[in-house]
Amino acid sequence: MAPLPGLSMLEKALSLFAPSSVHNPSRRLFLAGIGSAAVLAALAPLEAIAQGHDDNPSNHSFPFPAEDDFREQYEAVQAFLNAPYNGFGINVSKGFKVIALSNMAEGLVKYVIDHPEKREEAHGLLDKVVAIALKSDVSPYQKPIERQADFSDFGNDNLYESHLNIILGVREAFVQDGKYKGLNARLSNDLARKLTSHPRGIRSYSRMRAVWPADQVATLYSLHLFDRNARNTNGSADQNNGSGLAAEPTRQWLQYMKQHGTDPITGLHKSELVSTQSGRHPRGCALSWSVYYMASFAPEEARQLWDAYKQHYLVTVGPYSGFREWPVGIEGKQDADSGPILFGIGVAASALGIRAAVAMHDHNVYMTLRNSQAIINASIVTFGDDKVKKLSKNILTQALELNFNDGAGSI
Repeated sequence: MAPLPGLSMLEKALSLFAPSSVHNPSRRLFLAGIGSAAVLAALAPLEAIAQGHDDNPSNHSFPFPAEDDFREQYEAVQAFLNAPYNGFGINVSKGFKVIALSNMAEGLVKYVIDHPEKREEAHGLLDKVVAIALKSDVSPYQKPIERQADFSDFGNDNLYESHLNIILGVREAFVQDGKYKGLNARLSNDLARKLTSHPRGIRSYSRMRAVWPADQVATLYSLHLFDRNARNTNGSADQNNGSGLAAEPTRQWLQYMKQHGTDPITGLHKSELVSTQSGRHPRGCALSWSVYYMASFAPEEARQLWDAYKQHYLVTVGPYSGFREWPVGIEGKQDADSGPILFGIGVAASALGIRAAVAMHDHNVYMTLRNSQAIINASIVTFGDDKVKKLSKNILTQALELNFNDGAGSI
């Protein structure tokens, strides 16, 4: 059998997942898992483009192909949640734990949309996602957040609050029993208050001044979910009944980003707005993240960002393609957010780009990245060592991949 194309590139990519290349193990290990399981999603054959497929989503049928059943990912998440909780199996930060759980919650609901016979089972699994998200080894707060009546002086670990709020919003949209309505409302009001007071954005972590636009979109998405659940319950959207919280902070944030947070050359969001010199450069990992969440609450702006992102960052290296991590001409370093960077292509940017392609119904980019997953996964089985194989199947990676599912539409 002829050797797989680009095998030497694959070997180089897999070598980057070795511990000797990991400077911040608690965050890098997660991204290494994303990279190996999601094809490096950075290195994808351009089969769809080569065959003359076009980028117009209206020319393609959705949902995405039937072979993308996500059964393996669902069963991995199911097994994790049904087992006695004993951590995530690998050493990752609390921030990545809650991110994995919010992807898990979304992925479960999307899977059930295509597999309605799993509905009752998924209800129980979502309750377990909430229970784990409230545990002390996930929450950054010393006090139990579910017992907190007033968040005004509680803390500024807003990444955790936002993804916990996503989990609660997804669960309520699916179950509609109001079980966590109080906590969901308190979190939503606190996040909306902080965002309205700081249109540029709010901190992700209490200990850091940095303001990342990619984290603000998760916050706004959580408010969007809360508003939609409130409308479904109350039939209206106003401040008095607890809905309509997202409108003003969304308007202010989009306006700020347009005026101050966008690179004038590419039209892409800067990656950080306060404290880092490199933050003035748009970064692929952040853009893929932002497009996914913005598609739900700012679809027009998400489309503009996605089109500019593809124009400036989707590149070809030999027979492969992926999203760049840094702009052309900027030799930025790989870090905990980017994962490995190969020939300018970012592992996280391209892996998360799969999710963004689903949100934008961009069949062409989706298939380009997903096709490469089969090749890389087969190569991992054949050539990867035990450490790489384990990374490609860890629960964090499975949770992220489960949320690649289109679910016959949005939640």
